Amino acid sequence: MMGRLLHYAADALMVSTILAGIKQTSGITPDITQVSEPSVRQAVYYYLSAGEYIFDKALAFAQSSSHFRPAEPINPLSLFNKEVHSNLRQYSHSDTPSPGWAEAPLEPARVPPPRKASHFAMAPDVRARPPIALAYPANVSAAAPARLYVLPHPRSGVPTYFSVQDDATYELLLVRPDQRAGRSWMLAPGEGASMPGHILRDGALYVLSPMDPAFLLLGLLACTWGERRFCPRDDLAETAAEHHAARRAAELTARAPDAAPAMTPSWPDITAVLALPAMQAPLRRLCATQTEPSALDGLVYRLDEAKVYALFDRKIERVLHDAADVIEVQSQRQCGASATDAEIAAAQRRVATRLVAAYVPVPMEEAWRAQRQVT
Repeated sequence: MMGRLLHYAADALMVSTILAGIKQTSGITPDITQVSEPSVRQAVYYYLSAGEYIFDKALAFAQSSSHFRPAEPINPLSLFNKEVHSNLRQYSHSDTPSPGWAEAPLEPARVPPPRKASHFAMAPDVRARPPIALAYPANVSAAAPARLYVLPHPRSGVPTYFSVQDDATYELLLVRPDQRAGRSWMLAPGEGASMPGHILRDGALYVLSPMDPAFLLLGLLACTWGERRFCPRDDLAETAAEHHAARRAAELTARAPDAAPAMTPSWPDITAVLALPAMQAPLRRLCATQTEPSALDGLVYRLDEAKVYALFDRKIERVLHDAADVIEVQSQRQCGASATDAEIAAAQRRVATRLVAAYVPVPMEEAWRAQRQVT
């Protein structure tokens, strides 16, 4: 069944959870080396956060059933409102989509708050509109909705859905198999569920995936890279919002000059996220600070190159350690049968670096490579 689940993810780049994490949290030991298709072997989970892994229950019941069933009889109608569902459908078919990323417009939305475990369910009710397959953290409640922010992706700048909680940050990922493979989801209701079964022909899967909020901040603050002045957090937020909104408006204008915005572009979700209390700790992990009584939180900030480079180094080492089996499989393509131990180790480090760099702004990656003399 594990091979079948990976088969659904063919030709898609899933970023969030390594296979070793699935084994740790669910007791399942996936063996990706048994899958023959190279494109499927690329569809592995790699680790960028210290949070829980969200696919444990999804895989557990996938292993025990020929159909994918909700973990419990719940009604996830509130997971996405109509506008968000429409936006997902619209932007996932963008002319320049980023692999595995669900593009989103500059519009906010709300979903229930993620927690530590996970469920797999249909959302929303097919009587209202076609459902989507969604893997999401457990303990969600329509009575306690959580904000789903639209923010630029750290690497590509593409507007992407993120959810920031007090204890975790999540990215909404979209995985869609090659349509030539003819993959689909068979979703059946659990006992007591009010929803009928449904077949999703496109095989798309949405995942609320944990990530380190430090990478999200790097994407937002990349425009201040190299700045030597210390700034209050609200000034950083305003600068970031203006920069990303202007950049996105320029991109859209280049595509359709006649549809240029009539007013100054803005991106309120950026300022909203940077003002969250949950962002202060990761911000201090990345920035040098000075005391400033007039600032809202009593501090002023500046991105610290040494701290940022140290973050990259730690993440690469963590990927090498926690995803050793996955790294070995991917690095084998770069090494011949006669490769030495040193050549194999270098290939594995290149793979780990590439995986981490998928969430690093290009100027920061280039500066880090130059400073560390990484090729």
